[in-house]
Amino acid sequence: MKLNSFILILFLSLSLHEIHAQKLFPADENMHSGFIDENGNWVIQPTYLVVDIFSNGRARVKSNGNWGYIDVHGKMVIPMKYSHARNFKDGLAIVKESGDYGMIDTTGNWVIKPSFSDLEEFRNGLARAEANGKWGFIDEKGEWMVQPQFDAVHDFND
Repeated sequence: MKLNSFILILFLSLSLHEIHAQKLFPADENMHSGFIDENGNWVIQPTYLVVDIFSNGRARVKSNGNWGYIDVHGKMVIPMKYSHARNFKDGLAIVKESGDYGMIDTTGNWVIKPSFSDLEEFRNGLARAEANGKWGFIDEKGEWMVQPQFDAVHDFND
Protein backbone atom coordinates (compact mmCIF):
# COMPACT_ATOMS: atom_id res chain seq x y z
CA MET A 1 0.00 0.00 0.00
CA LYS A 2 2.83 2.42 0.86
CA LEU A 3 4.50 1.66 -2.46
CA ASN A 4 1.27 2.45 -4.36
CA SER A 5 0.92 5.75 -2.47
CA PHE A 6 4.53 6.61 -3.21
CA ILE A 7 4.11 5.87 -6.91
CA LEU A 8 0.92 7.96 -7.06
CA ILE A 9 2.61 10.91 -5.33
CA LEU A 10 5.63 10.59 -7.61
CA PHE A 11 3.38 10.50 -10.71
CA LEU A 12 1.41 13.57 -9.57
CA SER A 13 4.61 15.45 -8.78
CA LEU A 14 6.07 14.70 -12.20
CA SER A 15 2.79 15.65 -13.89
CA LEU A 16 2.68 18.98 -12.07
CA HIS A 17 6.32 19.59 -12.97
CA GLU A 18 5.50 18.97 -16.64
CA ILE A 19 2.64 21.47 -16.50
CA HIS A 20 4.90 24.14 -15.01
CA ALA A 21 7.79 23.25 -17.34
CA GLN A 22 5.68 23.71 -20.47
CA LYS A 23 7.78 25.33 -23.13
CA LEU A 24 6.29 28.36 -24.83
CA PHE A 25 7.66 29.87 -27.98
CA PRO A 26 7.05 33.37 -29.39
CA ALA A 27 5.14 33.25 -32.68
CA ASP A 28 3.52 35.75 -35.03
CA GLU A 29 0.26 35.70 -36.93
CA ASN A 30 -1.38 38.58 -38.82
CA MET A 31 1.29 41.03 -37.60
CA HIS A 32 0.64 40.22 -33.93
CA SER A 33 2.63 38.08 -31.52
CA GLY A 34 1.76 35.50 -28.89
CA PHE A 35 3.03 32.12 -27.69
CA ILE A 36 2.67 28.59 -28.98
CA ASP A 37 3.46 25.26 -27.33
CA GLU A 38 5.72 22.49 -28.68
CA ASN A 39 2.87 21.22 -30.86
CA GLY A 40 2.24 24.59 -32.51
CA ASN A 41 -0.98 25.29 -30.59
CA TRP A 42 -1.67 28.83 -29.42
CA VAL A 43 -1.36 29.01 -25.63
CA ILE A 44 -1.31 32.82 -25.45
CA GLN A 45 -3.16 34.35 -28.37
CA PRO A 46 -1.31 36.75 -30.72
CA THR A 47 -2.55 40.06 -29.37
CA TYR A 48 0.74 41.92 -28.88
CA LEU A 49 2.90 43.94 -31.25
CA VAL A 50 6.07 42.28 -29.87
CA VAL A 51 6.75 39.47 -27.39
CA ASP A 52 9.98 38.03 -26.06
CA ILE A 53 10.98 34.74 -24.43
CA PHE A 54 10.00 33.84 -20.88
CA SER A 55 12.59 34.47 -18.20
CA ASN A 56 11.96 34.08 -14.47
CA GLY A 57 8.33 33.23 -15.31
CA ARG A 58 7.75 36.53 -17.10
CA ALA A 59 7.77 37.57 -20.75
CA ARG A 60 8.00 41.16 -21.86
CA VAL A 61 5.29 42.23 -24.26
CA LYS A 62 4.69 45.44 -26.17
CA SER A 63 1.52 47.13 -27.35
CA ASN A 64 0.70 50.75 -28.08
CA GLY A 65 4.34 51.79 -27.69
CA ASN A 66 4.75 50.51 -24.12
CA TRP A 67 6.19 47.39 -22.52
CA GLY A 68 4.83 45.25 -19.71
CA TYR A 69 5.15 41.64 -18.55
CA ILE A 70 2.86 38.62 -18.65
CA ASP A 71 3.06 35.30 -16.82
CA VAL A 72 3.00 31.85 -18.47
CA HIS A 73 -0.81 31.89 -18.38
CA GLY A 74 -0.97 35.14 -20.37
CA LYS A 75 -2.04 37.24 -17.40
CA MET A 76 -0.68 40.79 -17.39
CA VAL A 77 1.29 40.85 -14.13
CA ILE A 78 3.24 44.07 -14.65
CA PRO A 79 1.34 46.80 -16.53
CA MET A 80 2.46 48.14 -19.89
CA LYS A 81 3.85 51.45 -18.78
CA TYR A 82 7.53 51.31 -19.67
CA SER A 83 9.05 52.94 -22.77
CA HIS A 84 11.81 50.32 -22.69
CA ALA A 85 12.10 46.99 -20.90
CA ARG A 86 14.56 44.11 -20.82
CA ASN A 87 14.11 40.47 -19.91
CA PHE A 88 14.28 39.36 -16.31
CA LYS A 89 17.54 37.91 -15.06
CA ASP A 90 18.05 36.70 -11.50
CA GLY A 91 14.65 38.15 -10.58
CA LEU A 92 15.35 41.68 -11.86
CA ALA A 93 14.50 43.54 -15.07
CA ILE A 94 15.81 46.86 -16.29
CA VAL A 95 13.00 49.20 -17.34
CA LYS A 96 12.74 52.80 -18.48
CA GLU A 97 10.07 55.07 -17.05
CA SER A 98 9.81 58.86 -17.47
CA GLY A 99 13.14 58.93 -19.33
CA ASP A 100 15.23 57.14 -16.71
CA TYR A 101 16.25 53.53 -16.12
CA GLY A 102 15.76 51.51 -12.95
CA MET A 103 15.20 47.88 -11.94
CA ILE A 104 12.01 46.08 -10.92
CA ASP A 105 11.39 42.66 -9.39
CA THR A 106 9.03 40.04 -10.85
CA THR A 107 6.06 41.67 -9.09
CA GLY A 108 6.80 45.09 -10.60
CA ASN A 109 8.13 46.70 -7.42
CA TRP A 110 11.08 49.03 -7.75
CA VAL A 111 14.33 47.54 -6.48
CA ILE A 112 16.35 50.43 -7.90
CA LYS A 113 14.28 53.52 -8.64
CA PRO A 114 14.63 55.04 -12.12
CA SER A 115 17.37 57.62 -11.91
CA PHE A 116 19.93 56.59 -14.52
CA SER A 117 20.43 57.59 -18.18
CA ASP A 118 21.39 53.98 -18.89
CA LEU A 119 21.78 50.87 -16.80
CA GLU A 120 23.17 47.37 -17.30
CA GLU A 121 22.51 44.13 -15.42
CA PHE A 122 24.44 43.11 -12.33
CA ARG A 123 27.65 41.17 -12.69
CA ASN A 124 29.73 40.24 -9.67
CA GLY A 125 27.50 42.39 -7.46
CA LEU A 126 27.86 45.61 -9.45
CA ALA A 127 25.96 47.15 -12.34
CA ARG A 128 27.25 49.67 -14.84
CA ALA A 129 25.19 52.86 -14.69
CA GLU A 130 25.25 56.16 -16.55
CA ALA A 131 24.36 59.56 -15.17
CA ASN A 132 25.00 62.96 -16.78
CA GLY A 133 26.91 61.36 -19.67
CA LYS A 134 29.41 59.54 -17.44
CA TRP A 135 29.59 55.91 -16.33
CA GLY A 136 30.26 54.31 -12.96
CA PHE A 137 29.08 51.33 -10.92
CA ILE A 138 26.18 50.91 -8.49
CA ASP A 139 25.52 48.22 -5.90
CA GLU A 140 22.29 46.26 -5.41
CA LYS A 141 20.77 49.16 -3.45
CA GLY A 142 21.39 51.61 -6.28
CA GLU A 143 24.21 53.37 -4.40
CA TRP A 144 27.26 54.53 -6.31
CA MET A 145 30.26 52.32 -5.56
CA VAL A 146 32.33 53.95 -8.30
CA GLN A 147 31.14 57.47 -9.04
CA PRO A 148 30.12 58.25 -12.63
CA GLN A 149 33.30 59.79 -13.99
CA PHE A 150 34.26 57.71 -17.01
CA ASP A 151 33.35 57.88 -20.69
CA ALA A 152 32.92 54.09 -20.64
CA VAL A 153 33.34 51.23 -18.17
CA HIS A 154 33.39 47.47 -18.53
CA ASP A 155 32.19 44.73 -16.21
CA PHE A 156 34.32 43.69 -13.26
CA ASN A 157 35.81 40.21 -13.43
CA ASP A 158 36.78 37.90 -10.60
